[in-house]
Amino acid sequence: RFKAICAGMPPAPPLPTPRPGEQRAVMHIDMDCFFASVAVAHFPAFAGLPLAVSWGNPSVESGHGEIASCSYEARARGVRNGMW
Repeated sequence: RFKAICAGMPPAPPLPTPRPGEQRAVMHIDMDCFFASVAVAHFPAFAGLPLAVSWGNPSVESGHGEIASCSYEARARGVRNGMW
């Protein structure tokens, strides 16, 4: 299924050529924890606590939201991004 989806997509743009003497670096950034980390930066009292940041649509009658980000402490307790 994944291959079928990718087959219908345009090819990725070419990577820029590194300048002479430079090397390309690949970084892995954990964005799953990003919003929780920003919340801790703004509210240091939350540091070390299980923290989840959620979003929702107030115009939807069901009133439920989704977890956009959670701290590692929350993950250790079973909370995951995307939970309803």
